[in-house]
Amino acid sequence: MRKKWLLFIIAGLLLLPVSAQAAIPPADLAAYTEEIGWPEWVLDLYISYKSGEKRDLQSFNSIAELEKYLGPRLTDEQAFQAMLNRNGLTRNQLNDLLAKNDTSLSDYTFVQELEDDLPLLFADGKAGTENGGKLPNTAGNYAVYALAGALIMLGGAAFLYGGWRRRAS
Repeated sequence: MRKKWLLFIIAGLLLLPVSAQAAIPPADLAAYTEEIGWPEWVLDLYISYKSGEKRDLQSFNSIAELEKYLGPRLTDEQAFQAMLNRNGLTRNQLNDLLAKNDTSLSDYTFVQELEDDLPLLFADGKAGTENGGKLPNTAGNYAVYALAGALIMLGGAAFLYGGWRRRAS
């Protein structure tokens, strides 16, 4: 009996996740965040957003691993030009598109960050809606549903009350 319990305890300890992760040394991280011009909390938030909240800054072991994950910066002319070519744009067209949306290249740090925003920029800030940027009147729809539900409840209550009155008589 003792051996079974001991085996269960050992198996349980072996299956526990190890939470000790190496993190980027603080001095290296401080130098990197200063280099890209972002505070550490903004970089952490961006990583969380980019990964769908599956990763954070603490999940990287080195600056090299972090840089590989974030991809090339806009200062990497070759990567920037490749992104323009993939999207059929020239630098002037991109600058015009950014200006039309009240932004500029200086608002972006990474090539992928800019490329992820291109659909929104092309759609004049209306990306993600089925009817050209007009959002459905969900508040009005919910009000109608709430009113219909209240009427059904009142009808049910009246039916039950009428049934009870007949029984009482």
